[in-house]
Amino acid sequence: MWYNVDMDTLSSMTLILAIATFILAGIAAYSIWQNYQLQKRERRERLLNEIIEWTMDIARSSKEIDVSGLYSQGIIDNRRGPLFLLANIMGSQLKLEAIRERSQYISKIALVFQQNLQVTIRTLIKDTEEHTKLLDECRDKGPGEIHSALTRVDAHDLLLHKSANKIIEEATKIKTRDID
Repeated sequence: MWYNVDMDTLSSMTLILAIATFILAGIAAYSIWQNYQLQKRERRERLLNEIIEWTMDIARSSKEIDVSGLYSQGIIDNRRGPLFLLANIMGSQLKLEAIRERSQYISKIALVFQQNLQVTIRTLIKDTEEHTKLLDECRDKGPGEIHSALTRVDAHDLLLHKSANKIIEEATKIKTRDID
């Protein structure tokens, strides 16, 4: 009968069962480790995407319309120009103020990544603060002084976009390295 098994057969079946259990435990551990690595990569990707989104929001929130160009081309006259300019400046300031809160969060996220990205994020935060101050100065200028203030804002706008492009470049390098 089947229950009439000798001890040697029983111990060899126990050994086979133990080996199978050990192999199954190894496969389960490898699966858990692989899942952890995948979650880690996805988290890094999500954080990088947040940094890129924040950077693009800053770039979009800087001076949206080239008001100094409109002045020089005569499209905006001295009567309506200051109102148009004030509306544009205040819109940009409101957007940059909303982004300021996210800047603290983004600088904490940057600690996960390499020093290059951290430095470029700090630079963009500093540039954003300076840009906001320049917009404040424009808002307080009279019609005669506004053109020089706008020229400074335009020049700083280019600097802001350069800083934003550096962050996107660094984040892309990290993403590309993570893929390899």
